[in-house]
Amino acid sequence: MAEMTFNRYSSPEKNIEYAFTLGMKVPEVKVFSSFDDAVVFAEGEERVWVYRGDGILMEQLTGPRFSYEARWDGEKWSNGNIAIEDRHLFSGDQGPVCKTNCLTVFEHSVKRTKMSKHINKVDPEVEVIRLNCVLHSGKAYYEQIEIGPCEPRDVLVDMLSTDNGIGRGFACAMMVYTYPYSVDGMYFLYDKGESIKDAWNNLYSQADGLNQKGYCYRIDGDVNPRRAFHELKRTRFL
Repeated sequence: MAEMTFNRYSSPEKNIEYAFTLGMKVPEVKVFSSFDDAVVFAEGEERVWVYRGDGILMEQLTGPRFSYEARWDGEKWSNGNIAIEDRHLFSGDQGPVCKTNCLTVFEHSVKRTKMSKHINKVDPEVEVIRLNCVLHSGKAYYEQIEIGPCEPRDVLVDMLSTDNGIGRGFACAMMVYTYPYSVDGMYFLYDKGESIKDAWNNLYSQADGLNQKGYCYRIDGDVNPRRAFHELKRTRFL
C-alpha cells in the first residue's frame, strides 16, 4: 500500500500538489511548456530556481535544510525524527552520485514538533513519510516529500530507539569510499553520542587510519548539522 501511495505522488506536479494538501509552505512555483522555456526564464532572474522536471521551476530558498520523518504505529503518528543530510563528496563533489554522504539524526516527538499539523493530514496507509524542508526566515518550506523506508536513516533511527519511546542523543552515518571512486568500494560507518559533536567524534575514531588504507571520507561531517541544529533551536522550531 505504501508503494502505491508513493507512485501517486512521485511526479513533480503531484509531489508539489501533495505539499499543498498537507498545508505546507511552498516556495514560488512556475510551470512552462518546455525545459528550454524554463531555462530562458531562470537565466533572466536574480533569484535561484531549481528545475523539478515536467517544465516546473521552484524557487530555491536559502537556509538550513532538514528532513522530518514520522512513522505510523497502527494508531497514531509517532517515532518522529529529524535528519540533517549532506550529499557532497570529499573532493569537489566529483565522485559517483550517492543519495547520502553524511547524515545526522535525532528523534523529536511528533506532538512537540511544528510539523505535526502537516503530519496529521497524511493518509495512515503511507506508514513512513519524510518532509524535506528548508528553514527560511524561521519557517519550514517544502522542498520534497518522500515515502517509504530509507537507508541509512533507518539504521540510525534503530540506534536511537528505546523501549520507553523517544530516544536521546544523536546518531550519524558517513560514507567511506575508495579513490579512484568505485561504487563497489562504498560503505557506511555508524555511531552515536550525547551531542552532535560527540557522535561525530565517535564516528571519526572508527574511521581513524582508513585514509592510509586508500579510503576517502568527509572530515567535516559535523559542521553542517551543528549549524542547522543551532538554527532550528535559535528560531524555536524545536
